[in-house]
Amino acid sequence: MEKKHQPRPLLSLVVPTRNERENVSRLVARVARAMGVIDYEILFVDDSDDDTPDYIARAMAADPCVRMLHRDGKERAGGLSTAVVSGIRQARGAFIGVIDGDLQHPPELLRDMLTAAEDADIVVASRYLPGGSSAGLDGLYRQAVSRGSKFAAQALFARVRACTDPMSGFFLFRRAVVEDVELHPAGFKILLEILVRGTWSRLTEIPFAFQDRETGQSKASAEQGVEYVKHLADLRFLGKRGHGAVRYRTPRVPPGPDDPQPLDDDLPEDPEIAGRRRRRMLWSVGLLALALRIVLLPIGHWWDLTVDYNVFIDLIHNHSPYDTMGYLSHIARAAGWDSNYEYYAYPPVPLYIYFPLAKLYGLLHPGATYFIPVSGSFAMPNLPLDFYFLLKFPIWIADFLIAAFLARMSGTVRGWRDYLLNPYVLLVSGAWTFDAVMVLGLVAGAYYLQKGKMTRAGVALAFGTMVKFVPALAVPTFALYLIKKKRPVRELVIFLAAYGIACLVLLGPFLQGLLYVVGFHGNRVGGGMNWEMFWRLGLFFPPNTHLDPMSLAIGAFGTPTLLIVLLIAYWYMFTAREMRFNRMILVTLLAFFIGSKLVNEQYALIALPFAFLEARQVGGAWRWLARLLWIVPLAFAVVRVPLDRFLWLFYHTFMGSRADSIAVTGKTGLEWPFLPWYNGYQQQAFILILGIGFTVLCIVAFVWPVRRARKLWRYQLPPQPSPAIAAALAEATDSDATPHREVAFQH
Repeated sequence: MEKKHQPRPLLSLVVPTRNERENVSRLVARVARAMGVIDYEILFVDDSDDDTPDYIARAMAADPCVRMLHRDGKERAGGLSTAVVSGIRQARGAFIGVIDGDLQHPPELLRDMLTAAEDADIVVASRYLPGGSSAGLDGLYRQAVSRGSKFAAQALFARVRACTDPMSGFFLFRRAVVEDVELHPAGFKILLEILVRGTWSRLTEIPFAFQDRETGQSKASAEQGVEYVKHLADLRFLGKRGHGAVRYRTPRVPPGPDDPQPLDDDLPEDPEIAGRRRRRMLWSVGLLALALRIVLLPIGHWWDLTVDYNVFIDLIHNHSPYDTMGYLSHIARAAGWDSNYEYYAYPPVPLYIYFPLAKLYGLLHPGATYFIPVSGSFAMPNLPLDFYFLLKFPIWIADFLIAAFLARMSGTVRGWRDYLLNPYVLLVSGAWTFDAVMVLGLVAGAYYLQKGKMTRAGVALAFGTMVKFVPALAVPTFALYLIKKKRPVRELVIFLAAYGIACLVLLGPFLQGLLYVVGFHGNRVGGGMNWEMFWRLGLFFPPNTHLDPMSLAIGAFGTPTLLIVLLIAYWYMFTAREMRFNRMILVTLLAFFIGSKLVNEQYALIALPFAFLEARQVGGAWRWLARLLWIVPLAFAVVRVPLDRFLWLFYHTFMGSRADSIAVTGKTGLEWPFLPWYNGYQQQAFILILGIGFTVLCIVAFVWPVRRARKLWRYQLPPQPSPAIAAALAEATDSDATPHREVAFQH
């Protein structure tokens, strides 16, 4: 069937060549077979020594779609990339494609690229997507240089970060992308220049395997490294660069029965975080969230912040907080205060984070010394504002990073807003503990696992584990998810190895201290937001009843109970066919809340991001379950602490010694009779109701029916080409015996 030529072909394929005698005819034939009846042209931009190479002349005579632009010696400065620019300026097609002339780029992929271009400005064939390969690069050195060049470009240019292969030589784009754009690649890859300077907002990538070279030699040289550095400097500091939001997509091939399943089902198709209005909302919410945290700066839990202050003093004097805890516990037992002194009882990552900040505090306050109150007393130090800032600044950073992950994982700026402005988050992160740093590790680990970045996922989860222990419970969950998705064993091994090695590195010299802390937690009494809190409330027992023996006896079964509940959870998530990754993590955390003997108010923070995502993905009753998972802990903290005690340090900061009477009386002037926590019976009744209610809530959320995600997510239909392209592709497919699997595009 003869092609019906139009004044402007649909595709202009620019092919830079130099002495490619053996490849030109084969390239023309393969392009013709791949394109079928689609109207196209091949423009060879030739830098050969002959004025009119006979092999291109024969191709032009045999096929009217072939054109040639020959460059003489003066025009060849800059190499093949400037040849591509010359070809782009001479191309006539609505779409312009670039392919090498050495057959290392498979022309058979052009049809899929053209289909993808219907909903994209630029389509890049990537060697670094799943399903792609860079094995055809000559030697490990060139592969390492290619990847290093990619990382350098992504680090320097925000618009390039979405592209996994900005150094690819195989791509196509709409003509409008480079119209009125000055391109001067200075001898290096032209795609990088187009991504940085071009006018585009939609980028699609498809994987391809870089083929082995059959004939000819590589044009690469050692001098290209210097050229590349100069090119990056030129892109960074000279000329105009593109701007605006970027939408990114990659294709997904439906897996066969034995193929690995995709990991990122829970990530949204088209995040709503692009656009000027949404970016303005991001900034507005971010500034408001920062302002609220600044207002809460001198407010905090009097005991926990006193401990944090003493840890700063430890770090200033290069003293281990674990040793201080052991020393104070001996004093507490000898003096009859308590069986242990509640001090720093966490893994060591917060010590690494706060070490330089503590040293800075020591420089600002050279006379700072310990303030050690008796357990259960109301004594507290008068702390300066800069201490609060140094303590809370890493927590603020963690909050904003969690919110950013939630915006990406939920596909909406509401993930940013609802986390940063949540009153429970403000209480925990703005006025209490560094749990947000732990939550960041788990959220980042979940995100990177869904993106297929196993090393990052393992390191992030190890980071969270070494802040507080809870993320360690998710390690089997991550592994079960990979097994259920039939992922290669190599990925599971990489994840577990990264997690284990990172934990060992972060543990550092603190093994003995950590073992002491584990023993401390094992000997603690139960309570908090669970049924065991009943045995800590003296109102329900005869006067002068000593509750510790009963609490310790019940708490002795805490570890076996937690282990049993976790095993049930792991079995449940492994056997549930349609349980998504986010729900698997939630089930793990809910099992911890159900089985743990001690559930403090701030512990629920770790479930909040995943409950938000579940409400976003499933909707229905989960909208209320997600809200209750933070409302109940917030109400419990308000009544149990109670809320007005968060002001004690504020008084000491601004009133100094005049606030010392609090240490004796515990009174602040807010003891109003209508507040429920100043009526002993009401306070303990509320504590018991809220504590048991939280356990019931966790059980209900745990057993709530597993449902499919709402249709906000992946596995959408393939992008539909225009009628003209659809008809051409159909005829081309009928004339080609090679089967093509349909693909669905993902953002």
